[in-house]
Amino acid sequence: MTDSIALTMSVGVAEFGPDGNELKALLSVADHRLYQGKAEGHNRVIWRLASQQELSFSSAPTAEAS
Repeated sequence: MTDSIALTMSVGVAEFGPDGNELKALLSVADHRLYQGKAEGHNRVIWRLASQQELSFSSAPTAEAS
């Protein structure tokens, strides 16, 4: 018998400089993006490039062979 656990992961990324220069500001931005990723359906990484365009990437669940 094989046991399996389904995990999801959402990540909010903040960049020193464009998103802030102090730890408190960076954590706030990363936290906001983390919860944005969760609201978009989990399995997301949310960050922003220097162009200010926010990006969201998702990892779609894969079907496992029995």
